[in-house]
Amino acid sequence: MQKEIFENYMSTIYSSPERERRIEQEYSNLYFWNKKNIGAFLPKDKKAQVLEVGCGMGQNLYTFYRLGYENAVGIDLSAECVAFCEKKGFGVLKISAEDYLIDKLDFFDVITIYHVVEHIKKETIIDFLKILKYSLKAGGNLIINIPNGNNAIGGMHDRYVDVTHEILYTPESLREILLLAGFEAKNIVTKELVAYAPDDKQWLKKILKKLILPVITVAVDLIWYLFFISQGATPRKNRPVLLAIGKK
Repeated sequence: MQKEIFENYMSTIYSSPERERRIEQEYSNLYFWNKKNIGAFLPKDKKAQVLEVGCGMGQNLYTFYRLGYENAVGIDLSAECVAFCEKKGFGVLKISAEDYLIDKLDFFDVITIYHVVEHIKKETIIDFLKILKYSLKAGGNLIINIPNGNNAIGGMHDRYVDVTHEILYTPESLREILLLAGFEAKNIVTKELVAYAPDDKQWLKKILKKLILPVITVAVDLIWYLFFISQGATPRKNRPVLLAIGKK
């Protein structure tokens, strides 16, 4: 079933025509989010070898192209997503990470995997991460972006919004699998969601964002603050996005 869904990802998960029409704004929104949150971990050399595993509709590839990286490439299991990216002019291949990276020892300067790890069974995730590590140059960065399983608002939604999701991770469990795969786990933090493009309900989104969401966020932060204190742990923010850097 999973293979069939991945093959047809755009016509199932990305089935909204509105999203395709709004993709340019989505590219732009993620570009600014990436520039702010992962810019420090990207190579300064614009000729660096950059790989996006699970490139989807090309959101990250747009970031790399706009930042001037000449050797950025994406791979995906979905023929529909690959075809969409090709129409946008991105360099993409329909191939699994395991097959693509088999002959690429110490090849890439940075590998990004956004919303991929949660699709992989926990019995195989360590081996998958080891394959990525095998393909990174010494000192190269693996950049992971996934839903935060600790987040009270988004965690349950993100776990079940897609039937190919296998597991969600917390900062602690993500650090654990990175270490088990041989990475140096660095900068594991939670971040706010990328803002999506406006649509027909823009006015409602503005109300939610400016009036209701801040109240909910403060309430949830307070709950987590009290939880961390009760456990003798250092309080920290608990935003919906979990971002981690694994250094080889």
